Amino acid sequence: MPNIFEALAIAAQRLQAGQLEAAEQIYREILAVEPNNGIAWHRLGLIEFRKANLGTAIEYLGRALTLMPEFAEGYTDLGAVVQQQGDLERAIANHRRALQLAPHLAQAYFNLGNALQAQTSLDERPNAIVGPWNCNRITGRHSTTGASYSANSRILLRQCLFGSGAGTKA
Repeated sequence: MPNIFEALAIAAQRLQAGQLEAAEQIYREILAVEPNNGIAWHRLGLIEFRKANLGTAIEYLGRALTLMPEFAEGYTDLGAVVQQQGDLERAIANHRRALQLAPHLAQAYFNLGNALQAQTSLDERPNAIVGPWNCNRITGRHSTTGASYSANSRILLRQCLFGSGAGTKA
């Protein structure tokens, strides 16, 4: 087996190419040598999520976060999995934790917007969630066309969620 860093790179290539079994085998080999490798646990969690094994995905992502408690991507990935299970409060908490650790993490904004939208009808209760801003704009989707908004949407969402200044009113 190549060294751990090379093995992680090869496994990541396999995962990105959709070769889940090959990637999983390499990550398991890494963990046999280095059982506290947070990256391998995280990626195994992603593989289990893609295979719709949500309980196992949560377990593996949790192990990764125990080993790497400052790993923002791990929190938003865990949030996506628990949201798939229907635990919106836990999903929202994980996405917010990811954004506390990495305020630039676009995927966490996207995931948080989806979780907030799933939690309640934003059109009916915008002030209950983020204040007087247009919530469809904040989540990055136009309510009629479904078109994506620019990076300004993420900035506005961050302002609303973390109170870092007044956002542009819609």
